[in-house]
Amino acid sequence: MTMQILSTQAWVGLLVVAAIAVRSYRRESLTPWGCIVALCTGSFYALHPNRPLILLLAFFLTGTKLTSWGHDLKHELLMDPAASKQPDAPKKKGRTSMQVLCNSAPATILLAIHSITTVTHREPALTASLNDLLMVGVIAQYGCSAGDTFASEIGVLNDDWPLLITTLQKVPPGTNGGVSLLGVLASLMGGGVIGVAALLMPAHSVYTRMGYFCIAVASGFFGSLFDSILGATMQRTVYDQEMKKVLEAHGGTSVQVKADTEDKLIIIGSDILDNNQQ
Repeated sequence: MTMQILSTQAWVGLLVVAAIAVRSYRRESLTPWGCIVALCTGSFYALHPNRPLILLLAFFLTGTKLTSWGHDLKHELLMDPAASKQPDAPKKKGRTSMQVLCNSAPATILLAIHSITTVTHREPALTASLNDLLMVGVIAQYGCSAGDTFASEIGVLNDDWPLLITTLQKVPPGTNGGVSLLGVLASLMGGGVIGVAALLMPAHSVYTRMGYFCIAVASGFFGSLFDSILGATMQRTVYDQEMKKVLEAHGGTSVQVKADTEDKLIIIGSDILDNNQQ
């Protein structure tokens, strides 16, 4: 981006990003490195004239809230592998730098390309161009991320056990590839949140804004669906039979257990991908 005097919009965005980074660190919503990566990413978004920071804030704030929502019930269904080995060990908190990158890197790359290829940086273009496709990609990526996050955080609270998307057999809540009606509706809701945020971005017409909204909702639904397919086929789910909980490692990494461990059972999937790689 050109080295010009920052606009009021940019200054406000930078202050908001800094405030949220400090708040996230104090509340342990992000790890220290997670805060640094989020601060750098958010600052770049704040300097972009098309206001993509709106999408980032909508995703982060709602996702953070949902992570803590229903905490007691989630604690009954899910467990960190470290806690199963050392029950008294302090639980790790906060999203890591890798999780921040995995949820923002594709969109950040598209924004960087948009910044380089757009002739004017201070004001959005008034006519449609190929660069609009880059912004559509940014919206779609956050719609996909929000849909998956909403489906995971809300769907796990479904009254009945979910169905494995590949076999339609009932599996414990938290199983990778498990789907439920509540989770599907949540994925649409996640995409809708990003869609509403996208309505506040510069656009050529009302129809463009409505297109942004529809793309975000569709991305939330289909992104979550595709993630479930990957989870059922290429990600391993480990269930603690003694505690009757699905093991979920901090930071989105895969759970490592010995094949002969008596109180553990690998339910489905191959250990090819983890939550960060999907």
